[in-house]
Order: sequence, then C-alpha cells, then structure tokens
Amino acid sequence: MKYLKLKMDFDKIVSRTVVVPADWSLAFLHGVIQQTFGWLDYHQYEFTISGDKQHRNWTELCEVMFSDDTIKYLEAAEMPISKLLGKKGAAIDYTYDFGDCNEVKVTSLGSVAKPGRKDFATKGPDVVEDSRGVGGIEGIVKIAKTGKGKEYKMLETWLWEAFGKCVDHVLDYPDAGDIYGRVFRLVKTAATADPKSPSACWLDYLA
Repeated sequence: MKYLKLKMDFDKIVSRTVVVPADWSLAFLHGVIQQTFGWLDYHQYEFTISGDKQHRNWTELCEVMFSDDTIKYLEAAEMPISKLLGKKGAAIDYTYDFGDCNEVKVTSLGSVAKPGRKDFATKGPDVVEDSRGVGGIEGIVKIAKTGKGKEYKMLETWLWEAFGKCVDHVLDYPDAGDIYGRVFRLVKTAATADPKSPSACWLDYLA
C-alpha cells in the first residue's frame, strides 16, 4: 500500500502535516482537513488546482447550489488523492466556507513506506468556525491572550453561545500526537465500516 505525506497550510499561522493512504478520495481528505484543523463541517467545500486549464472543481455534487458553465464540477468521492498529489511537490487548493473563504494549500511531501507518529506535525491553534467575521483566527488568539477587556468578553460570549467552548480552548494548541490521534480515529472509523478496505490494513501501521 502507498501512503502520502501532506502538508496543509492555512492563514499563515496554522499548518498540519499528516500521512494518508494514497488511494483515499478527496472526500476523505476533506474529512482529514476538518478534523485536524478543528472545523465542524458546517459549510460547503471544494478542491481546485491553481491554473488548471480544465477549470475542475471537486466537491459533493449534491451540495452544488448554482451552475457555472466555466467550471467543471466533479465528485470528490471519486477522485483518489494520489491522482493529484502522487508526486512530491504537487499541490491543490482547498476552500471551506465560501462566506469566510478559508483557503488551505495542500502540498505533497512525497510517499512514506510506513506511516508513524514521527510523520505528523502541527503548528498553531485549531481554527474556530466562522472566525473571519471577528478578525480571523490570528485576531481571536490575540484577543484570547489578553484575558480581559470588552473584546475578550465578546469573544467569551460568542464562543460559548455558538460552540459551547471556553476561551481557553482557543489557546490550547494541539500537538503532533493530537493530530496523529485525529487521523487515526478517521482510519479506524473507515475500517470499522468496511473491514476489507485498505484503511483496515493501515491500522497495523498506526497502532
């Protein structure tokens, strides 16, 4: 089985490095991004390739709410990650929540023979849903660190009412072990759903 090591960069201060089975689909990669960045899958998403002359857009076709003759919509669940990120240095763009326009650059770091904890890395905090409207994740972190003031109180109220989270959650940065664990849970869930799937074999490496 082939595995790909991917680096995912968002908003300058947040990045995640993970290993995924190369035969997983872009729909699964969407799930990995959601889990490792801390999003809640509330909004639509799409994968694109910068400068793609075919103007392809991979998403969940059932969620496409408008037509555009200049874009070729394709089903994310039917595109293996390896087709677009199989070569080291290859990159694709992931956009989540078209209102906030959260953009993640996914870059292939090449193949991995046997994935393990050492291949996972993280930088920055988890990303709060709908955070662009209050200044972006960098602004939220800055406010959270003050521990006081009007903006802090507003942030505290918003986080609790919208997500049931305390401000401390914003400053609780995940480590590489946390990111590894999140991907492992995704693999385990997929393996449970289909014991014969490649994901089930991957559990032997990630145990």
